[in-house]
Amino acid sequence: IEQTGCLASNATSLDFDWNFFSEEFLEYCGSGFQDEFKVDMCERNSGVDANCQTLFQTNIDQLCNSVSLSDVSFDRGDVYNTGWLRRSVNVGGYAGKNVLLRFFSTDVGDSIYDSAILLDNIEIKKAE
Repeated sequence: IEQTGCLASNATSLDFDWNFFSEEFLEYCGSGFQDEFKVDMCERNSGVDANCQTLFQTNIDQLCNSVSLSDVSFDRGDVYNTGWLRRSVNVGGYAGKNVLLRFFSTDVGDSIYDSAILLDNIEIKKAE
């Protein structure tokens, strides 16, 4: 998911809720199968991206000890998820600029076991 827009000159943080679901949890902890979730921001000028930064990044290994069996299923195996978590990241360095904001997941190591990330309550906070 990505969106381009101009941040307010007093933008301070990007806040969002997320919930990471995967068939890789538990069986593939500590392996080369490391699906990840990333949030990036870039300055966008005339369709060209510059000054890109990863604001948030996590993967299977970082979450393995904090997941629960899910009540949803994909097509291969048991699905575990993190539950809803809130994250706040600093975007002050991009305040007043035209930016590209990107939330994405990567499939590392295979394409057999699926992962999906749900997002909610995405907001840009501003200084008063």
